[in-house]
Amino acid sequence: MVWMLWALAACSPLMAGEPVPVLVELFTSEGCSSCPPADAFLRELHRTQPVDGVQAIVLSEHVDYWDGSGWKDPFSSELWSKRQSWYSMRWPTKVYTPQMIIDGIEEMIGSDERYARAVMREEARKPKGRVRVLTALGEGGVGLRVEATGLPKGGPAQVRVAIVEDGLETEVSRGENQGMTLVHDGVVRLLAEIGETEAGAAEFHGTAGLSLEPGWDRERLRAVVFLQDSATRRVIAVSSER
Repeated sequence: MVWMLWALAACSPLMAGEPVPVLVELFTSEGCSSCPPADAFLRELHRTQPVDGVQAIVLSEHVDYWDGSGWKDPFSSELWSKRQSWYSMRWPTKVYTPQMIIDGIEEMIGSDERYARAVMREEARKPKGRVRVLTALGEGGVGLRVEATGLPKGGPAQVRVAIVEDGLETEVSRGENQGMTLVHDGVVRLLAEIGETEAGAAEFHGTAGLSLEPGWDRERLRAVVFLQDSATRRVIAVSSER
């Protein structure tokens, strides 16, 4: 496959006063009447970046366990339901929508804007590495070269890449949100593990090639790369590139 240059991000150390990237995951569903306010908040975080000192990098993960309640979410997947269950090992019995998880270690109701902003500011004060991502777009996929430096000391970390799509819109004709037009940013289309760091490693270097579905709008896709401690689930570095 022939690749075209897509994007390149700098990999200098995080500078004082520079916004710190923080990963914000929202487990949501178009079948859930409580979810639209959380979806709107996630879009606000992505589009306006309202939290001082923070670069909010958002993932909208649509679970499938609402699909039998009158409306099948077109973006839902069992994979995102399983990822939410993986997180629930930290918080027994806490699997619900809308659930927001920030940097892998703090959860809350997705529409609780005040608490979410406070947690993001707190996470931005913790040690975090820098991720450099070189992406190349081809006819049927994307190639990535990932370089992470300045990683905080800890256990092994999984290196993951999410392909997300912004500006997705649905007119809901059934279920709890019947009659509503829902708009989403950061919808996870693909999530893959592309490597793992060793315990105590200060850097990571790796490459990956991922296939893209024909129906995904290339102009609205982003690659989100993040390193997540295998034991604590804390996100120790994250970057988003088009």
